[in-house]
Amino acid sequence: MMIPRADAAAVASTDFAQDEFDVQSFVSTLSAGGGGGVPEEVSEQLRHRLGEVEGQINTQVQDHYEDLISHATGIKRVEEVLNMMQTKSTALSLSIGRVRAKMDDNYEKAQQKVTQLENMQDACDSLRRVIRVLFIGKRLYQQLQAGERDLPKAAQSVSQLEQLLQYEDLHQIEVVQPVIQLHREANKSITHNNAEILQRSLTEENQNLLGNALQVYFHLGQLPWSVRHMLDQLKSQLRNDVTKLLSVTHLNKSADRSGGFGPGKANMPITGNSAALRTNFWTSVEKIVGLSVAAVHRLHFILSVLKKKKDTVTQDSFFDTLVSSDDSSCVSLVEFVKFVQSALKVEFGNCAGSSHSLKQIIDSEYPKLLKQFMSLRDKVKPYLEPSANDSFNENENIESSEEINEGWKNCLADFQSAYLSRSLSRLFDPVNLGFTKDKIPTEEEVVSIIGIMESEMGVAQFDEGLSHHIAKNVSKTVELLAIKCEECIPGADSPETWQVLATVNPTQLFMLSVVNLVHDLRTRLLSSFHPYIAQGGGAEVLKGSLRKLEDVMENSVGAWMGNVERCMKDILGTLHSENYSLQVLADSRRTSLYIRELETFTSRVQQSYLSQFHCADVIDGVTSRLAAAVGQFFIIQISLIKGISDAGYSLIDNDLSAFEAAVKQLNPHAMFNFKNIRFLGTLLRFDSQDFGSCDQIGDFIPYSVAICVLFSRAYPGITPPYMAAEMDESDFSNWLQRHTAEKDRIQFLNSGLESYVQRVRNEGGREYSPLYPHLLHMLEKASKHIDS
Repeated sequence: MMIPRADAAAVASTDFAQDEFDVQSFVSTLSAGGGGGVPEEVSEQLRHRLGEVEGQINTQVQDHYEDLISHATGIKRVEEVLNMMQTKSTALSLSIGRVRAKMDDNYEKAQQKVTQLENMQDACDSLRRVIRVLFIGKRLYQQLQAGERDLPKAAQSVSQLEQLLQYEDLHQIEVVQPVIQLHREANKSITHNNAEILQRSLTEENQNLLGNALQVYFHLGQLPWSVRHMLDQLKSQLRNDVTKLLSVTHLNKSADRSGGFGPGKANMPITGNSAALRTNFWTSVEKIVGLSVAAVHRLHFILSVLKKKKDTVTQDSFFDTLVSSDDSSCVSLVEFVKFVQSALKVEFGNCAGSSHSLKQIIDSEYPKLLKQFMSLRDKVKPYLEPSANDSFNENENIESSEEINEGWKNCLADFQSAYLSRSLSRLFDPVNLGFTKDKIPTEEEVVSIIGIMESEMGVAQFDEGLSHHIAKNVSKTVELLAIKCEECIPGADSPETWQVLATVNPTQLFMLSVVNLVHDLRTRLLSSFHPYIAQGGGAEVLKGSLRKLEDVMENSVGAWMGNVERCMKDILGTLHSENYSLQVLADSRRTSLYIRELETFTSRVQQSYLSQFHCADVIDGVTSRLAAAVGQFFIIQISLIKGISDAGYSLIDNDLSAFEAAVKQLNPHAMFNFKNIRFLGTLLRFDSQDFGSCDQIGDFIPYSVAICVLFSRAYPGITPPYMAAEMDESDFSNWLQRHTAEKDRIQFLNSGLESYVQRVRNEGGREYSPLYPHLLHMLEKASKHIDS
């Protein structure tokens, strides 16, 4: 019987050599073909295929007979080799065990020898230290006998003994005890003798003696203490001498002592503002200048020696060692000069306070006293220059030079008022004449006013301190200019001045001319003051006075921009008439009507008004503040929108972007901060449960705004607090503008949520709105934030 074509094809196409061949699946497939004789026919076909496979195997064996025999023989040889390797491996393991045993024995013997050597080494080290102590002790004795010449070497020996005697085992050795006693006595003797040498070296200004004394202190480890002690003595002596020279008792002594105390020559104190008192005072001032310079010179002498002496081990100078220590101020000439300035300021203040006559002398002859202080400054200055002090504290001197110069002026800061009053009147007169009720200064008058200021500043340039005080008078004059200009600007009761809906009127043109005059004054004064600001003479007070002119411009422009801000807020307030619940946004770039109106308004304001102001920097500041205020108002309005759909969110995103562009039109060159606007756009896309985990709330936008967003989402399930209080969005916005404190806002919102809870309870409700837990959590988080 022939095999059906379909079953024969199945048998022929089957790959029986596959590893995943499944017999049951194969049989099931053939059986599904139908017919009772199919299995016998398939079996016949399989036997035929089996015969073909056996024939192929026989052919393969005949063709490769020798290779098959060779492979069978090779397997036997491999088994023999493996047996042989196993035998050798066992022998090798036994050999390793014997070697390990021998090595353990040798290691224990070596360890015993190492311990023996360590003990011997410790004994040798102790003996070496004993020998070293005895040798240094003998050398110290000889150095002490040599006297002052070998005192630094003796101090070095004491230091070496100090290090060796730190080992406790030496104190138990009898032969070392005399050396220990010698070390104690030598330490006391060297310290005592070196103190006398140090004092003598400072008196004689002997660098060799001072260097030896400092070397001794260095070896004894007392160098920082010794330098600090010398500095304290120097400060104390200078303060005592200045106090004595400026005391009323000293200044009231008679200048004539040649006659003694004979009959008729009573030693009466001088009273009143007499010539003798004046002479004694200026004599004392000259002596104080000399004493101050001498004190700075002595510290400079000490620091020069410290710079030359070096540590023999590190090759670092003693000065560098002290600079790197915790008390580096003791080697700073700048710090010492600051002390001198502070001491002189205190003592001259006490002198003026102790006698009315002395105060009159200082007030009336302030320039003379100032010249004395400038003479002191000039005499001290060479010691602070790098070329004069061997480059120590070079960086500090460069950085502190301006501070030091200011310090000399501050010494006499309390005595300047009387001398500067006349200068102030000379500056005020032309300003008062230049302004009348309906007139502002002409170009010539402005040039004249500025010329007088430049003249006053130029006269004071012989001294930086006096220049600083004149700069204060000039700054007062600039402030007077600012007041006069501000009086020319119409007040808030002049609506035609501040209107922004019509074209520019004559009143506004006059206001523009005043603001531009102030800008012109500021520009000219900046140019005139530049040399003095660059020199540091009264730079800050001059800058502060110019700030007054800026305030006039900012107040004038700001008052007008206040109306611009109100108009912008009115336009933004109409957003609640927009439909944000629409299902589809036909144009993905569409913006709301109020935004397009805002863009038109800001463009007209810039072209018609802002472009006529010359003060670009003031416009930058005013528009930046306006952008911040309007932006805050805008995010409040956005937070009150209810029933927003997905398309509505897209429309809000477009409005937020368009809002930035509209505000940017006011000042295209300014850099506005729209982080709160952009963050609000991101926050609106958050799920309600994610508000509580957002850490940026409270930084970019207030908690109250975020909570208003949640209330808007919860409506009508939860009535927003402002609606419960019978307010609309406009009323609530005004309320928020009046209550800027976040605490007041949170309390109001919290009371609204509590009212909702009470209403649910009164109505017998069993569950709250799904947004209630999120609102409660945000209110609690806001309260904690406010408390912290």
